[in-house]
Amino acid sequence: MAQHGAGAALPRVRGDGEAPILLPCQHSVCLLCAAEVLVQRGYPPPDLPPEPHSPASTPNTRSPRQLRRPTPRTPDRLERVLRAACGTYPGRRRKDMAPPPMRFPCPSCRQDVELGERGLAECLRNLTLERIVERYRHTISLGSVAILCGFCKPPQSLEATKGCADCKANFCNECFKLYHPWGTPRAQHEHILPTNSFRPKVLTCTEHEQERLQFYCANCQRLLCQLCKPRRLHHGHKDKVAKEMCFILANQKTVQDQTTQLEDIISQMELNNAVAQEQLGQCVRELGAALTERKGALALTLEASRARRSEALCGQAAEKRSLVEDTGLMLYTQELLKETDAPCFSPTTAPLAPVIDTQKTLAYDQLFLCWRLPQDSAPAWHFSVEYQRRTGVVGTMWGGTRSPNAANAWQRMDEVGGTSAVIDRLEMDSVYVLRVRGCNKAGFGEYSEEVYLHTPPAPERGLDQ
Repeated sequence: MAQHGAGAALPRVRGDGEAPILLPCQHSVCLLCAAEVLVQRGYPPPDLPPEPHSPASTPNTRSPRQLRRPTPRTPDRLERVLRAACGTYPGRRRKDMAPPPMRFPCPSCRQDVELGERGLAECLRNLTLERIVERYRHTISLGSVAILCGFCKPPQSLEATKGCADCKANFCNECFKLYHPWGTPRAQHEHILPTNSFRPKVLTCTEHEQERLQFYCANCQRLLCQLCKPRRLHHGHKDKVAKEMCFILANQKTVQDQTTQLEDIISQMELNNAVAQEQLGQCVRELGAALTERKGALALTLEASRARRSEALCGQAAEKRSLVEDTGLMLYTQELLKETDAPCFSPTTAPLAPVIDTQKTLAYDQLFLCWRLPQDSAPAWHFSVEYQRRTGVVGTMWGGTRSPNAANAWQRMDEVGGTSAVIDRLEMDSVYVLRVRGCNKAGFGEYSEEVYLHTPPAPERGLDQ
């Protein structure tokens, strides 16, 4: 024991140092020794965490900053100190005042260090020192007997440096790399120090190392083995379990009713699913019928458009063929131009009145006029097309003679070379009268029959345009 301050006794680390912790002054002290000092100073006994004997709580597999929930545990040595100091510790009532902050005398810096509200439970464990102590204990337990690698050949067996808790075998460095290659499931095995007794890979009790944890105490919130369960510390906890079992048995009818309701809900859900599938199939069939009908309508529209385009193209082709057929007449004209005999070349009579082709004569925003000469007519060098806008016309007809008073003068297109002409810059919704006459060396011939054409009205625009 070391004397500190005004006679306060401070126990040093005994033996190898069990569960070293870090004080706020960054000095290490044994957890059990610190608990004894706090009890001797009059503080209530602290709740100590379990010792790391199970594989899940070893320093190699736990982060030093990971907070562990403290479990109420009073070691035997601390119980003896409590009996010697204050007889029986009744504990603190719920309505008592908050205890004063704990102050612990550090054996290294000789200062009183103030702990937090939870006391020693807030101090972190010194895992570095704990590993050193654990290795020292392991070396002492092995003594002078060296553990050899179990995979090296007997003449050249090397000393084992690592042990695998999953393979339950000892390895040297080379064999461990060989049998645990990187990137394979074996690389995830837990490696420990070499040992001759491998612990099972299960959670074991911290007080009874050979017993598995099989029970859970809801009051203490910790796992128990079959040896810890009948202890005095968990004596009154059976009543709670019995009460919960009685509650479950008493409400068994309610549970059965709820189960029946759930089964009814599942059945109704199945029926709704069948109805929904039937409705979905009906919708899909209706959609298929609508698509088929729409497809037929689009096919008819496409066929009508194709027929109109084909008719227009056929008309253009016929017109081109007629131009080709007039090639002979053009060659004959060229031969006539080569003649030197004037009476043979020059016509003696004027051309007859042309005949307007009403099938090819059209009227829109332009007037397209076609005509031809009679077969017994003299040839014409060119033609003169005249047109006049009439007003006050009640009705019109092709080649008609209905002609009310006309206030506009005749307009003329002279020296038209072909047998067709296009007249533009017309007024909409108006009646025009047209006539044609041919001309050669003998002079102008007779006018053709007058033709009345009605231009369409201007298109009307809606309110939304």
